[in-house]
Amino acid sequence: MKILRLIQFWSAWGIVPRLMAAVGIAILLGGGIQTYLLLVEGAAEHSSRHQRYMRETLEFLAPLVADQAILGEYAAISQLLNTQVRKGELDRLEWIDKGGKNLVGQDRQDKSEAPAWFQIIAPIEKVQAELEVTAGGVGYGSLHGRMTTIQASNRLWNQFIKQLQIVFVTLFLMLQFIWLIFRGNLGTLRMLADGANRFSRGDHAVRIEPQGAPEVLTAAEAFNNMANNIESLIASLGKSESKNQLLAAIVEQSSEAIWTKDLSGNITSWNAGATAL
Repeated sequence: MKILRLIQFWSAWGIVPRLMAAVGIAILLGGGIQTYLLLVEGAAEHSSRHQRYMRETLEFLAPLVADQAILGEYAAISQLLNTQVRKGELDRLEWIDKGGKNLVGQDRQDKSEAPAWFQIIAPIEKVQAELEVTAGGVGYGSLHGRMTTIQASNRLWNQFIKQLQIVFVTLFLMLQFIWLIFRGNLGTLRMLADGANRFSRGDHAVRIEPQGAPEVLTAAEAFNNMANNIESLIASLGKSESKNQLLAAIVEQSSEAIWTKDLSGNITSWNAGATAL
């Protein structure tokens, strides 16, 4: 039943709304699929970049932390960790020495611009890693790091908004172009329909001004040629009828006997002259 209603609803639409709907659905589907694929690709790139950055950062910090640990400069290690987390997209750095003492560098929490549903469809991996700190074969604890995904999600969200804007601008332009292209052609088609109705009511002088695309021009010219031929035929038939009426009047008024016979020789009509016989 619903399918039947949809078919009836679709059948009531004109050609321009149908074309606009089809083009709009195609652009929205194509743009939506492309946008989703770009989001997935972007999320994968951010995850890979975070893993690489985390690894490089820990490898860079490990010897520096080891040098300060040898000297017992815990304050310098804490400052080093806090300075490093303010760079890039690091969220937390922690050093745990062999005795279990730990120093933590924690960055401020970034504000998330992307909604929760967006982070579900374009998830970015939360990267965490650890690395043993050694110097001269001696271990000085371990470094632990964690990346934040908020900044990357915000960038993806902004790209998503821009991509949607491009899709909707493209959709708007396409619908405008369709309307502009069909506006003149539909005007000619409406004139064709109106002209055919007027012609059927006896207005044999109606003609269509050809305008629009070549196919529409051809239809308008064909209508005009048909109208010209039919009008000429009607005029010719009118002249023949007038001549026949004049001839009939002459025959009727003639004093000579004139009659007509069918194929069997039976008399079918006669004039006043024949009646007097």
